[in-house]
Parts: sequence; structure tokens; C-alpha cells
Amino acid sequence: MCPWTKRWVLGLVGIALVAGCSSAPPPEGEPELPPTPEEFAAGEALYDNGCASCHDSSKEGAPRLGFLRAWRRRMEAGEDTLVQHAIEGVGLMPPRGDIPELTDDEIRSIVRYMVYRAELNIPAKH
Repeated sequence: MCPWTKRWVLGLVGIALVAGCSSAPPPEGEPELPPTPEEFAAGEALYDNGCASCHDSSKEGAPRLGFLRAWRRRMEAGEDTLVQHAIEGVGLMPPRGDIPELTDDEIRSIVRYMVYRAELNIPAKH
């Protein structure tokens, strides 16, 4: 392979990696995004049926859905910490968002949905 072709190929590989074409898992501690449309829809439905009442309007300081600026610091703590805070309550948020029947898996689904919306800066619909 001639030198300029080799540089061109290596350049394309570099661009692909920078553009996120790598299949590597997210770094440790970063929240995972919903892996499937079904999980996204499940998180959205659960969110709409309870969490939206505070997070759509930033009621009592709740981080508003879809605003990365409100979520960035929280997301740095990692998904497990966000889920733990949602389960146990944090600040003015009551345990399980005052919906005691939510399972830990449902709360994780909601957290992933909310983080996904924050990452893409997709604000609340309402």
C-alpha cells in the first residue's frame, strides 16, 4: 500500500472512532441509554404517569425533563446513584417519587428515559 493511501485509510478509521462508530460500551459510571425502543416507551409511559407532574415543570427544584444543564451534574454521579436517589428520595423528592408501587427496575427504566432525554436536550412535551 502506498504511503498516501495508508494515511487516508488511517484517517477514515480515526474519523469513524471520533464520530462514535465504535461499539465499545460506555465508560464506567456513565448512565446507559435505553437500548431498545420498547424500553424507551416503557420508561416514557411510567414517567408520564407520575414523574411528569414535577419534572415537566421543575416543581420544587426537580430537574426539568430534557434540559441537559439541569441534569449534567447529576448524570456525572452515574446511573446507579441516580436510581438509588430515586428509590430512597433526595432533597424534596420523596422515596420512589411518592409512587411506592414502582419496582426498582421500573425506576431504572424511568431514570434511563430521563437521562436519554437530557442527553438529546429533548424538553417536556407539556
